[in-house]
Parts: sequence; structure tokens; C-alpha cells
Amino acid sequence: MKDVPAWYRGEVHFAITNLLSIGILWLALRGVRHPTWLDLAFAPIAFIFANFFEWRIHRGPLHNRTRAAILYQRHTLVHHAAFREEVMAVRNLRELRIVLFPWPSLLGAALVDLPLLFAIGWLVSPNAGRIFFAVAFGYYLLYEWCHLAHHMPETSWLGGNALTRWLRTTHARHHDPRRMLHKNFNITFPLFDALMGTLDRRGVELERRQAN
Repeated sequence: MKDVPAWYRGEVHFAITNLLSIGILWLALRGVRHPTWLDLAFAPIAFIFANFFEWRIHRGPLHNRTRAAILYQRHTLVHHAAFREEVMAVRNLRELRIVLFPWPSLLGAALVDLPLLFAIGWLVSPNAGRIFFAVAFGYYLLYEWCHLAHHMPETSWLGGNALTRWLRTTHARHHDPRRMLHKNFNITFPLFDALMGTLDRRGVELERRQAN
């Protein structure tokens, strides 16, 4: 790939993404002490918030030119040009550069969630704020794992397990140029695609027929 520098190593990129994310999660959760049921209730709330954020940013800046033009360029012009519905798997680990987010995005995700940590911590409890932040930010790491799985060869452990095969069908449909602006914006779990009417179920149904 001509746009990938010679020094780039996909396995190092992924390892550092995990290490930085786990470090931030550890800092957030180390202060949780004796959480109540109300505190724990902010875990599913954070998951729903993050799933909506994933859907919204994918449908918005990743596929439309905005002031954050780099997002559109990296995703629509580079990522979608490299992977189509019928060819989803990376050819080598150097191509992880166009699958994984760059590290500044990780810090950006933390900064988006940080004000909510303080707001919920002040309005409800410090435990609730920390739990909300951990789940919402942890979703970023979940996204990276899921997106990587969708683009790994089906012969690999990560790309070939049953859950990945089921979820990959909807993401592969999104990589059809005729559908990428309208369908299947959730990378992890298609919750808001289903709620907002943007889920193309035919990919899931096709996978079920092939399995039977």
C-alpha cells in the first residue's frame, strides 16, 4: 500500500490501542467504591449512549464532508475504497492502518466522555460518573475489536467465530457502495440501525440461510 509508511506495523498499532485504552479504563474504575444499584444502572445507559454515538458519527462525519474532513477522507475515500462487500478481509497486517482509528481518535473519545463523567459524578455520584465513563469509553475499544474482526480473514480465529460471522454480514452490506450512505451504520451491535430504520436485514438472513 503506497499510503502506508514503511515503519508502520499493524500489530503494534493494535497493541498500543489496547494498552492505552486499558490504562484509561483502569484510571476510571480504580476509584469506584461500593457501587449502588443506581450507580450500576449507568452502565447500560452508557452502552446505549455509545451505540447511538457510533451510529450518528458513522452516518454523519464519516460519510459526509464536514469541518472534520479528515474523518470523511480516511473512512469514505480510503477505507471504503479498499474494502468492498465481496472483499472484506485485509491482505496483510499493514492494512490495519486503514481499519483501526489513529491514536488521537482514542484520546478524542476520552475527551468526549470526560464532561459526562464529571456531570454525572456531580448530579448522581462519583461512582455513577466513573461507571458511565468506563462503559462509554470502553465501547471505543469494543468498536476497534469488532471492526477489526469484520476485516480479518474468515480463516482466522477473530474473523471466523460465529458472532463475527453473524455481525459481519450487516457490515459487509454497508460496504456495498449503493448502501453505504443509507444502511448499517452500527459496527458493533445494530441497535440504533434497528431503531432508526437503517438496518439492512438481508445480510443477516443470508447468513442464516447459508448456515442451515
